[in-house]
Amino acid sequence: MSDACRNLTVIVSGGGSAGHLYPAAALALEMKRRMPQLRMVLATDEGFRQWDKAGQAVFDETVVLRCARLDSLRRLASPGFWNTLWGGFGDAGELIRGEQPAAVVGFGGFASFPCVWEAQNRGVPTVIHEQNVGAGLANRWLARRARKRCITFGDPAERYAGDKTVLTGYPLVFSGPRIQRREARERLGVDLERRTLLVSGGSQGSMFLNQTVEEFFRTAPRDLMEEWQVLWVAGRARHGVSRETLESPPDNCRLWDYCDVMYLLYGACDVALTRSGAGTLHELAFYRRGACLVPYPGSRSHQEANARAAARFGGAMWVRQRDFGVDDLLEVMKSEMRSRGHYDRMGECLSGRLRTDGAAGLADVVEGIVALNVESGERAE
Repeated sequence: MSDACRNLTVIVSGGGSAGHLYPAAALALEMKRRMPQLRMVLATDEGFRQWDKAGQAVFDETVVLRCARLDSLRRLASPGFWNTLWGGFGDAGELIRGEQPAAVVGFGGFASFPCVWEAQNRGVPTVIHEQNVGAGLANRWLARRARKRCITFGDPAERYAGDKTVLTGYPLVFSGPRIQRREARERLGVDLERRTLLVSGGSQGSMFLNQTVEEFFRTAPRDLMEEWQVLWVAGRARHGVSRETLESPPDNCRLWDYCDVMYLLYGACDVALTRSGAGTLHELAFYRRGACLVPYPGSRSHQEANARAAARFGGAMWVRQRDFGVDDLLEVMKSEMRSRGHYDRMGECLSGRLRTDGAAGLADVVEGIVALNVESGERAE
């Protein structure tokens, strides 16, 4: 089908956060591997500018749409909301008319809504991918008219009625291969024997987790501090990290604002303290590491639902942010000391239940739609 794909475009659309854009990039990489001549266009919002340049470079073009965020019903009373909303639909319509895409794939977030909606109105085949246990607002609104609904968690029959739903798993952009714990520690230059805690709040970091780790270093018992080392990814903004810690981290701590070799950190750790975004859970599953999950309390409880799902089949433990403190972190560490390998067993369980090959599964769906498009000549009006 390579000749037929020479002038074909697939648009992928999602909110400008790593949770939406990394799976979109994973799909783009897989589609380009299969169809090198296929044009992949990203439609997103201004948030993408915080994303790393390597992720942006996956796409042939990135188009920024005006995005009206409905994070509060009070916005409905604002004329500015409606002006931005209609402007976003106009941007999306212009993009689809210009690109004449073979398919549009939505990854959720408010920025995906106008692009997928306009594609559906113009008869362009659409696919939605839901990364979390619970579907977001945009995907719930768009699901009815989508050609296929691809999900990450659970039984398709339980998520949507009909035969349009496919369990593809999560399209994961791998940062590197699985690596043995000792080799990872050697390459990081950290102690080979100490138990190791990884702390990461996601691509932007977590003020709450950073503040908790700060307090931990001030109050933890000395004997425990001597037995453990901490690999701490604080986020580019370093929210919640004191200037003193930034200038002189504790002796048993390695501190990064952003780490592009996360596979070494996953490989080196005995247990992780993280949020519970879908990407983080699937990275833990791929690298077979157990974790204590502290879900971000916003996002309409998407992260809490993810954490509940992981804990239900023994793949992690989780604690609500309002209930989590230094004492809970100490208990996580002590539980690993009481039963070495306790969190490794969680990681194995998580790996057995979550699909991390979602890029291939989702590409199968999109490739099939593109093939049908070529045969039938479906294009945007």
